Amino acid sequence: MDLLRKHDPEGLRQALHRLLLRQGLARFVQDTITPLNHAVEEAWSRGELEIYEGRLYTEAVQSVLRNALTGVTDRSGRPRVLLTTLPREPHELGILMVAAMLTLEGAYCLSLGPQTPLEGIANAARAQSVDVVVLSFSIIYPLRRIPPALEEPRLRLKPGIEIWAGGAGTARLHRAPAGTRLLPTMEDALAALEDWRAAHVGLSPADALGGKS
Repeated sequence: MDLLRKHDPEGLRQALHRLLLRQGLARFVQDTITPLNHAVEEAWSRGELEIYEGRLYTEAVQSVLRNALTGVTDRSGRPRVLLTTLPREPHELGILMVAAMLTLEGAYCLSLGPQTPLEGIANAARAQSVDVVVLSFSIIYPLRRIPPALEEPRLRLKPGIEIWAGGAGTARLHRAPAGTRLLPTMEDALAALEDWRAAHVGLSPADALGGKS
C-alpha cells in the first residue's frame, strides 16, 4: 500500500514478484492478493486512493499473475475452462486469480480477457471444446443485473457446459440462477473443480492432471 501511495508501479511489481517467489502461486493468490484486494477497495471507498492508483495496483497484479501462468499452463489439463467477463464488466483481475488456482490443480484455463460479447463466449466455448465457462463480477457490477446477465449464456451454451460465476459481486447473491454455480471465494472455486471431476467418473486422476504422474 505504501508503494501504491508513492506512485511506484515498478517497485510494486517487484515487491509482488518477490512475494510470489517466496510464497508460491497458490499462497500468493490466497494470502497476499485476496487481502490486498480488500485493502485497496476499502481505501478507495474511504477516499484514500484515487481511481488511477487503483488501476496502477490492478495492472501490477495482473502483470505478475500473467507471467506466473505462462510457466504452468498445460493444454492437456482437464477440465477445459474458459474465463472472461460480460460486457460492462471491465475488471479482469478476478478471472486471473481463478485461473491461477485452477491451473495449479491441473485444469486448462483459457482467458478471453474482459468484456467478451455473448456470441464470442459461445463461439469460443464451441471452438475450444470447453467443459466450464467462468464469468467474473466485481463489487461494482449492479447486483440486480447479475441474475439476468447469467441467463442468456446458459441459453447459448450447450447443456453439458457448466457455468461458474465468481467474484466479489456474486457474494451478494442469495442463490444461483438456474444452471449456474456461484463461486464467491477461491475455496468455492476449488470445491467446484473437485465436484466436476467427481461427476466425470471416466476421468482418471492422471487425466485430470493432464496426464502427469
